[in-house]
Amino acid sequence: MDGWIQRVEPNAELAAAMKQPDGLKQAAAFGKNGVWYDCVATLAALNTVTSDNDTIAKEWDELLSSVGLKEIVKAPVVAFAN
Repeated sequence: MDGWIQRVEPNAELAAAMKQPDGLKQAAAFGKNGVWYDCVATLAALNTVTSDNDTIAKEWDELLSSVGLKEIVKAPVVAFAN
């Protein structure tokens, strides 16, 4: 399996979204701007911490379903320490 990481300079919209405390809005801005790793990481963290939040659960489901990963929506998320 191959992969790569590309650093991108955030545009004004993304930079503003990154500064606000609402993680769901941050995740949406990451996704809208093609910053998929941060979008997934943010939503995974929110879904883990607030697993009873229907809005976050719905966004998590929609994100994974949009890339053909519906079967892992309910799978536990494992965090790796750096």
